[in-house]
Amino acid sequence: MRVIVRLFSIVRESCGTERLELELKPDATLGDAVEALRARFPEAEVLSTPMAEGGLLLALNRRHARPDEPVAEGDEIALFPPVSGG
Repeated sequence: MRVIVRLFSIVRESCGTERLELELKPDATLGDAVEALRARFPEAEVLSTPMAEGGLLLALNRRHARPDEPVAEGDEIALFPPVSGG
């Protein structure tokens, strides 16, 4: 299945693109999509920080999501770096 991936901020800069398509297996999760991106962009250190340790923030079809959530054909996945403010 094909999904659309949007990358923001340092994730976009590290991968050199703001939007791409990924081909995933039919029963893929958001975590599988991140693993596919890690394989495609091994030099992007921002992708290597585990999500449980303050790594990427994920969205699925414009809502916050967890890595274990399933994805479907045509879904839009977004990856954000961790943010802080004040």
